[in-house]
Amino acid sequence: MNKKDLISFKKILIQKRTELLNKSNNNTHRGMNVDLDIDDVGDEIDTASQNSEKEMYFELVSNDKITLNAVNDALDKIEKKGIYGKCEYCENIIPFERLKAIPWTKYCIKCQEEIENLKK
Repeated sequence: MNKKDLISFKKILIQKRTELLNKSNNNTHRGMNVDLDIDDVGDEIDTASQNSEKEMYFELVSNDKITLNAVNDALDKIEKKGIYGKCEYCENIIPFERLKAIPWTKYCIKCQEEIENLKK
């Protein structure tokens, strides 16, 4: 991968990291409001609805943390010459189009599918 492409991916990853951090800060404030509102619950249906919303909120936050860690890992790999863009499983080059779609990906499509099948 040439230097121009690495710089481009680095910019994209930094933007994504900023977006996730801003989202996290906003969610933290919103999450506090969800906790405060739980005391105002009128009945069991309201409680169940709020609990469901909180579970969904925490799942979204968890997914954002996973993505943020992957973005940070990708940025670290860019700083270490020759590491970014290599599949962590088979060590082959991840296709450029895949990196354009998901710049923080750790695996080529074949290995990603294998890993997902192992989790089933």
